[in-house]
Amino acid sequence: MYSLFSITREILRRYGPQVAPVEKQEGISFGSLAVTVLNQALRPFLSTWHPRLSIWEAS
Repeated sequence: MYSLFSITREILRRYGPQVAPVEKQEGISFGSLAVTVLNQALRPFLSTWHPRLSIWEAS
């Protein structure tokens, strides 16, 4: 799951601003959807479970 951050960054860099237009004339863009999912769903999930996983792995 953590690798989704680097994969998303790479896609946004490779394809540029056209995947994340500011105007929403054509509906939801990949960029806005990806950033929303990463920041509002995946990041909170990982910040909760990553420390727990690290403790478990160390034991």
